[in-house]
Amino acid sequence: MALALLAPWAAAEPARTALRFTPIGPQGGDVRSLARDPGDPRRVYAGTVDGILYASLNAGASWSRLEPGFPLRGASLDDILVTEKGDLFVSFWKIDGSGGGVARSTNRGVSFEMIGASLEGEAVRGLARAPANPKVFVAVTRNGVFRSTDEALTFSRISPRSHNDLKMVGSVAIDPRNEDSIMVGTAHLAWRTDNGGATWRPIQQGMITDSDVMTLTLDRREPKTVFATACTGIWRSRNAGASWTKVLGIPSVSRRTRAFAQDHDRPDTFYAGTTDGVYVSDDDAKTFTRTTMSGLVVNALVSLGGGRVLAGVEGEGMLVSTDFGRSWFPSNDGFRERLVRQIVPDEARNRLLALTGADGPKNSALFELDRTQNLWRRVELPEGREIRSLGVYANGEMIVGTDDGVFQGTSQGPPWQRLSLLISGADPHPQIDDLHIRGSQVLVATDHGLFSSQNRGSTWTLLRFGASRSVVTLAIAATGRVVVATALGIYAGDDGIEFHQVASVGLRGLKRLAFAPGSDSKIFAATSYGLLVSRDAGRSWFDTDTPLGRVTGLTQSENGKTVFAADADIKTVFVSQDGGINFWPIEATGLPSQRTFALAIESPKRPGAPSVLIVAASGGGLLEARMDEAATTTEAKGSSLDRRP
Repeated sequence: MALALLAPWAAAEPARTALRFTPIGPQGGDVRSLARDPGDPRRVYAGTVDGILYASLNAGASWSRLEPGFPLRGASLDDILVTEKGDLFVSFWKIDGSGGGVARSTNRGVSFEMIGASLEGEAVRGLARAPANPKVFVAVTRNGVFRSTDEALTFSRISPRSHNDLKMVGSVAIDPRNEDSIMVGTAHLAWRTDNGGATWRPIQQGMITDSDVMTLTLDRREPKTVFATACTGIWRSRNAGASWTKVLGIPSVSRRTRAFAQDHDRPDTFYAGTTDGVYVSDDDAKTFTRTTMSGLVVNALVSLGGGRVLAGVEGEGMLVSTDFGRSWFPSNDGFRERLVRQIVPDEARNRLLALTGADGPKNSALFELDRTQNLWRRVELPEGREIRSLGVYANGEMIVGTDDGVFQGTSQGPPWQRLSLLISGADPHPQIDDLHIRGSQVLVATDHGLFSSQNRGSTWTLLRFGASRSVVTLAIAATGRVVVATALGIYAGDDGIEFHQVASVGLRGLKRLAFAPGSDSKIFAATSYGLLVSRDAGRSWFDTDTPLGRVTGLTQSENGKTVFAADADIKTVFVSQDGGINFWPIEATGLPSQRTFALAIESPKRPGAPSVLIVAASGGGLLEARMDEAATTTEAKGSSLDRRP
């Protein structure tokens, strides 16, 4: 009889079938790179920040995720090269800082093999192929410049290891007439070699000295003309980098130009992708004019010919222009890569709300899925605010916590009204960390304390707890009991007004509290160091004795037995069928990335129908799976909750 070695938490794991996930949107997301197939101009590839590769067969009108595609999740695909034969070369770096490399596909992105020996552990930020000798590739990394003469199978360092200015290299261009003439852009301006890296010289005259060179583009009419985009603007050299002059038309707010492209048909038309939209020049880069809305962070540009241009945008996905960049419109059919931070099922109105972004106003977006029509719409949010938390009243009206207070809206969102959270008559402009609703009661955790309202935000009471002014998070039970966590302790109350301390020590790395369904004493704590549980409303806490580390998502079924938890470190979703005593990794198909940040369960739509598990993955957007009885474990045996943290 054969024996199998099991992970410690899986020793008593029952058999189960896989959850089958399907993507549901919303469309859009982060685009890191774009590339055109030179042999088929309607075929375009797009790379994401989580190692997902998409392809379009109709010049960007629609997209499909390549399966299995690029094999590594958590990898930023910063450069894609497509050869005349249709082979793909992808340079990447891992967002956890553990390195990167180069991968090759010979079947149009369906599968990849890791190549690039000697680049192990290198965060590869740029890749170029020599037109004069297609066997020559140059890769640039945080640690220097590397060259290959065997079609990227192996690389050798060509920049001096001890050269401090030839570090943090982010861009590269090779002279089409000479494979040994290489230019690279670094955080310390630009450098050039004309002998394959034997010697290097700075090419900086005229350029501002603190320029971080992000892209290098050779004018295909005359390769001695070079464009460099940097944090200080766009620069042009007409003598192969010997001297530079600044291009006019890009304002200071948009000077971080991350992408630059020359039009495929009109060589005097140029496109600049900045941190404030796309700028276009049709006068040979003498002047530029913004042609998109402001506030867009553009990471990639590609001209497909015939006036068609694609822009890869952070958060918003793809934009397409059919008139040489004069006007733009979204083109995200099939592209689902938005990073959702909070999922709110509003079952009374048969809709699903998805809140994206938590790192600035530009990335905050709210989407509503009408389950009846299976249509998404974008909800207009308070302008200029980072949305951190979302709540929905029983009548469907929305309330959002932001980086500057609380805003209350209608069931459709706007108009939004900023509510007055005052301290001694003054507005402290609080940052909201958590927000909960129970009937007309609203509790808001802020960096100034807990604001409590019993009348849907008409009036507020400020509550503070001990020496800690800031409230980390809170939870409300169905009975009305509230547990509040600060950095220094745990507090409980039965009415949201009067509280008493139940634990004099805070929970390290606490992210979220959640009562078990039907209980006002059992409560879970999702932390950066695991999942904890208390059976006495926060007085004492115990580790769930699972492999869970950095818990980023937690959701529970109404029966209180089925619990799903997402772990961003182990990069998987775990399930418990015994109320959180034992957890096992789920078996899943159709889930492109198990690195997840939010979870939710929708109740059955009709008697006998299954509940639905909704997962916000770092790659793939929102996905859902039917929680059929056969899809999860039915019983679990193992360790009990008897080990203290």
